[in-house]
Amino acid sequence: MEMITQGKVTGFKWWKSADKQLDVGTLYLESNLKNSKKDGFGGENGEGFAKGYASAPIKCASAEVVKKIKHLETPFSAEIVIDQETDGAGGVVQVCMDVRPMQRVEPAKKAA
Repeated sequence: MEMITQGKVTGFKWWKSADKQLDVGTLYLESNLKNSKKDGFGGENGEGFAKGYASAPIKCASAEVVKKIKHLETPFSAEIVIDQETDGAGGVVQVCMDVRPMQRVEPAKKAA
């Protein structure tokens, strides 16, 4: 199933071997950290907490997906075309097929 989503691209990398055996790319997309508070986290009657954002990787169909955006500064907003497949037993694989830049997102200013 192919779907289109919007997100913030925070980074990317690609690599293609000389013999063309490996042809890979990875996008890093801003993702919300799940706010969690769990009993038993960190020991008996412990707690855990998460808040904010992190960069989550998504594999690309090939290095070409990433090479076409290598001239762009990060972060930037983009439409991301994702192909999603399942094995029928609950396993899901998502692969980025295309990245369509929309606009640059200004990074937060560093504290003085």
